[in-house]
Amino acid sequence: MKKTIKHFLLPVALAVAGITQAYSQINKNIVDTTKVWNNFELYTGLIRTNSYKISSEQVELNGKLYNKVLQQFYQINEDFSYKGMLIREDSGRVYIFLEQQLNTELLLYDFNAEKDSHYKIPNIREGYIRHGLVSPYLYSDYYVVTSIDSIEINNQQLKRITLSPTETFGGLREIQWIEGIGSTMGFIDNFSLVDIGETFLRCCTQENELIYFNDHYYSGSGNDCFLYASIDNVNFEDINIFPNPAKDRLSVSIQRGESEIFFMDCLGRNTKRYELHYGTNNIDIRNLSGGIYTAIIISEEKIIKTFKLIIQ
Repeated sequence: MKKTIKHFLLPVALAVAGITQAYSQINKNIVDTTKVWNNFELYTGLIRTNSYKISSEQVELNGKLYNKVLQQFYQINEDFSYKGMLIREDSGRVYIFLEQQLNTELLLYDFNAEKDSHYKIPNIREGYIRHGLVSPYLYSDYYVVTSIDSIEINNQQLKRITLSPTETFGGLREIQWIEGIGSTMGFIDNFSLVDIGETFLRCCTQENELIYFNDHYYSGSGNDCFLYASIDNVNFEDINIFPNPAKDRLSVSIQRGESEIFFMDCLGRNTKRYELHYGTNNIDIRNLSGGIYTAIIISEEKIIKTFKLIIQ
């Protein structure tokens, strides 16, 4: 029997149990080229992941040095790329600059905040961040600092600033700024509107080690740090994968035209990509370290199958 799937969430690896936590010292700076942030976007029936990292490449504007922000949206086979957003940090304050658009600097975080301080927090919509240098869709939400304390992460005390919305319109949530991590409601594109959707920061890694995992806003995916939205009308019956667990080689039998298979490790990194052809494909996996991976098969720019793979 053929299987049709509609609006079914496809979890893509990153089980926390599979991530090595070495309790290394967390860099308290946000502008850190060794970190990667994964945001979840929740819409009606859909969950997808946006990932960010900061490039070492710098740009000077108005006498200030900014680092380029690299972004990766939804597509498993898409590399991180620059889409016109810059970031800098100065004495506990973090600023972003939307290059060639607003031509102004926006305050993103202030770790020098005091209780009862009011902030106008930029809310960047997908018209800008999805497509790069196009007309930005940006406005601000208004918050007040309600408490300042610390949180222990990796045996280290980090400052935590809690902010509450001053308006209830749109169902805005309380957010937290965590030193060295950023906002719990999303790195840069924090966004929450009732009946439309919201973003939140799911995970943050430093030097490929998980340093922060956020299960406060959504627990439906278990301990996944990366999720990809479903596609409709997928026939899974024409794909067979064996053996599993595998050691040296993996066979993928597929009854369709040109496709690709990706292997993602427990940190959501695309470690290897292979082309698939009609029939049986024998794949050499000896260059993949032992562990649990998520394999993703894409055909005609759509995900047609995901599965967990154990490599011995």
